[in-house]
Amino acid sequence: MAPLILPRDALLIEKCQEYGTNDIVVFKKDGKFIAHRVIYQSDGKIITKGDRNSKDDGFTKKEEILGKVTAVKRKNEKLIINHFYLTQSSSYLRELSKIAKAFNEARIPYVFIKGLPIHLFVEDTVSKRLYIDADILIKKSKATPAYNLLSKLGFRKIPEADSFGVLGQEPTQLTFYKKISPFPVIIDLHLDIALGFTRATAVNNLLPNLDRFTDLIFRESFSYKIGRVNFRIPKKEFIFIILLVHFFHHNFKGASSLNFMKEVLIRSKPDLKKASKFINSYRLKNFVFPSAIILNKFYPNSLPKDFLRKIKPNIFKTFVSYLFSLTWPFSEEERVIAGIKRFVMIFLLSPKKIKEKLKILFRKELLHYYLVSMRPLFLSSFKKLFRSFLASS
Repeated sequence: MAPLILPRDALLIEKCQEYGTNDIVVFKKDGKFIAHRVIYQSDGKIITKGDRNSKDDGFTKKEEILGKVTAVKRKNEKLIINHFYLTQSSSYLRELSKIAKAFNEARIPYVFIKGLPIHLFVEDTVSKRLYIDADILIKKSKATPAYNLLSKLGFRKIPEADSFGVLGQEPTQLTFYKKISPFPVIIDLHLDIALGFTRATAVNNLLPNLDRFTDLIFRESFSYKIGRVNFRIPKKEFIFIILLVHFFHHNFKGASSLNFMKEVLIRSKPDLKKASKFINSYRLKNFVFPSAIILNKFYPNSLPKDFLRKIKPNIFKTFVSYLFSLTWPFSEEERVIAGIKRFVMIFLLSPKKIKEKLKILFRKELLHYYLVSMRPLFLSSFKKLFRSFLASS
């Protein structure tokens, strides 16, 4: 739970009748006291997960929870948990305000599609968790000026750590980092809404062309004022569609994404009739339908049947979507496994004809992708097998 809770911290807890999503709670498991975040609740059972853990803790009964962490004692100093969130949000928002102001002055078209400005627009309060990054959509023609402007503001580009590098055209996302004490600020600059691969872009030939939809997001974005700064954000229908797309992009993983989609529906009340028209017009239904049925699975009746019917793909892709909906969204996957799974999902749900798919499948760049991405998987399996052999010898 670092940096919120460190190993030697003493925890101050408060017993509550109810616990909310994002509360940090203490419970006992396998003889150990654990302080982890509530990420989901259903029928009196709660799922928790450590912020730095890839696996969730499974279901815990409400009666088994000892209390909510309200503060920690660290070196004789009492630190209020909510103050961490306020401190991080303040420093984070200060840097985002500089970016928005600079982009506005330089007339660089941009739209925030994820992060604190979107959260504030939807919930009108800071989040009860630490934000990792902010996603900003940039016009392709203005990408270089945007990169240069971020550099002038003290941000540094994070080297591409993707094991398979850039396959195809230029990457559709670049990540920038600025070290701000006590919390860093990370910015992902996107050239599209990140439906497919951000670096292995040859795979994206299996997807519908997103340029027209991206242009529409820019045209219909509006200014949302936070303090004295205007932030460009999408209209609420596009916020919801982008969230569905991002959930697909992350292989339907992420309790916070799932919960935020529900909050957008409750608080912002997007016009789902309009949203379904956009989804169909820009050939996105194959990719947002699985996200939608998973949302309805874990938050029943979030989406009306009429909306699901309007965005339902053909029989085969509906069947594939329901297979993918069997996923458990609360634990993360290994990077290589996640990449392979996303490729399979894109291939199966692609609206392209089978002949076009096969032509793309056997392109030189993608053959290279298969070899490079599968290698660490085989090495990892071989190491596990070798260790098992040694242990049994």
